[in-house]
Amino acid sequence: MQRGSATFRQDIADVLFENALGRGQFVGEEIMPVMPVGVHSGNFAKIAFGQVKTKAVDDKRSTAGNFNQVTHETTEDNFTCVERGLEEPVDERNARILANYFDAETAAAAHCRYYLRLNREARIAAIAFSTTVMSSYTTAVSTSWDTAATCTPVEDVAKAKENLILQINGLLGEGARIIGVGNLTARRHLKVCTDIKNRHYSGGNVNSQDPTDAQLAEILDLDAVYFSGAKRAGSYIWNASRFGIYAVSDSVQFSSTPMFGKTMLYRDNTPTDMMVESYRDETRRSDIVRVMHDSTEKLLTARAGHLLTNIT
Repeated sequence: MQRGSATFRQDIADVLFENALGRGQFVGEEIMPVMPVGVHSGNFAKIAFGQVKTKAVDDKRSTAGNFNQVTHETTEDNFTCVERGLEEPVDERNARILANYFDAETAAAAHCRYYLRLNREARIAAIAFSTTVMSSYTTAVSTSWDTAATCTPVEDVAKAKENLILQINGLLGEGARIIGVGNLTARRHLKVCTDIKNRHYSGGNVNSQDPTDAQLAEILDLDAVYFSGAKRAGSYIWNASRFGIYAVSDSVQFSSTPMFGKTMLYRDNTPTDMMVESYRDETRRSDIVRVMHDSTEKLLTARAGHLLTNIT
């Protein structure tokens, strides 16, 4: 696909998708899954929470033959996508010299894509791990998880999950998952604490291996857990003292399915997430590789999350 003087490079995009830099570290994309949208900005209806969701409704048909009617309560929200991108020149001479060792265009695109994802990760973490955004949905654990002998992460997460379900009045929609997200430090503490190890080695069985992430999720009664060690400007993106759980879904039924958030991608400008283009710059005798996306990270409802603090 041609876009002005630039050429859409699906060949490079496919390679990057299979061999992404930072694999496994971009956990924010699990909290706010990418959803293509047909407009750059707009309004939409989403589920509202209130007394109408918990009140008692008489569903018995009246003697007059009528049934009671209920109101599907929604509220309006809006979004505006932002065009973001990075470029890297691929020197013609260097590309020829290095052609026997690696594809210089792919390497340039990989670095651009990595930094774009790193920035997006930081924006999502600034929402999901914010004690301001999550002020009404935050609990400080009684014993930090680095106190291996006496901490109780299983109960801490169970209470947080219970709170989350109460926050959304039990309205988990079809395909919804409750996931946990933390820093690599949280993973390390969870694997060695007695509360987890007693369950991992239950029944007297000898298990020489530390619990995997899938086993941690099972023990914590979550659909999945994700841990990141990603850093930006020398600092961890995900605060080591916090662990969050979030209701997420691939559904687009915002008016009936509570979910924490989405990354809305304007598909008419960037039909794929982290789209790759290239164009020629003769003044530098280089091919310029550009990676871009036109999107926004949208919090739908903080009620669909619960943040645990003071875990370390």
